[in-house]
Amino acid sequence: PPLDSSAVAPKLDTLRLDSSPSLAWQDVCAATAQLRVRALSFGWSDVSDLVLPSHCSISAQQLESLEELRLECNSITDISALSQLPNLRLLDLKGNRTLVDIPGPPNTFGALESLNLSLTGISSWQPIDRLALMPKLKTLYLAQTPLFESTAAQNKATVNVDIPRAQVVGRLASITKLDGTKVTPEERTELERFYLSLCARQAASDLEDSKAMLDQLAQMFPRIRALAEKHGAPRLQRAQESKLKARLTATTIEIAQGPDVHSSVVLRSESKPLIRSMLVRQLRPIAMRMARSRNFTLYLCADGSGDEWVCLDADTRELSYYGLEDGVSIIRILT
Repeated sequence: PPLDSSAVAPKLDTLRLDSSPSLAWQDVCAATAQLRVRALSFGWSDVSDLVLPSHCSISAQQLESLEELRLECNSITDISALSQLPNLRLLDLKGNRTLVDIPGPPNTFGALESLNLSLTGISSWQPIDRLALMPKLKTLYLAQTPLFESTAAQNKATVNVDIPRAQVVGRLASITKLDGTKVTPEERTELERFYLSLCARQAASDLEDSKAMLDQLAQMFPRIRALAEKHGAPRLQRAQESKLKARLTATTIEIAQGPDVHSSVVLRSESKPLIRSMLVRQLRPIAMRMARSRNFTLYLCADGSGDEWVCLDADTRELSYYGLEDGVSIIRILT
């Protein structure tokens, strides 16, 4: 006989059916509708198809109670069937390696606020651009996807910007939390401007002006015009790149331990291109990543002799103020 949901549970908060490959998706949906479940977890259950069969009488409206859905580590390839759930706020698809795309209109996930796509098969930026159509999306997880792993490799050639993070923030205006870290207004401004410069590098070299460049880039980067209106159009890169190369200085950065800079022991070092006009506070994120610690002091030896060190203690000073020289100077991170 049909289940009387009002007699069994007026509204069940959480239903966990993880590691249940013997259960069919349509049966899980039926139970969710009858019990008026708010949060459903059905991970590690070999789910591949989310489309309900034609003879199934369950509609999206019958699942209006569902606000959170966790489908971790299944084999899902298409999430279009979930897009019309009227009150779905959280969707966790972590570990679905077979998921490589996000549906476009009219599948807009109108209520979705949090989406976990980490450890999925997303490998291009087109699916991420389509996330901009989700009007309430605020929280996104994309770590350990082929897209992030390939883009992260570009970080080796940059000074102090997380390129995958800049790409996401630049493409999605609504995101306030990415991979567990808040996107502050100040960071958004910085990353959007950097994203504009990344876009400009894709423009053809024979363009005459910024307008022609924007016309071309708008076909590849849907948000480029809005960002150009907010921050100003990016400059053509030909002259810009040659000027930047002229401003870069090859600098040895050392990680050391000890009671003071003179008696410290160098643990490791690497060469990085720095800009002489970089502020000390802009150097700190680089030092934090290299030292794997927030507790450190920065020193500079301008002539590279190792005899005279000056403490980089003024965050608003440029490195040039302390005498940074190309191919000579050493920066020591003392932990």
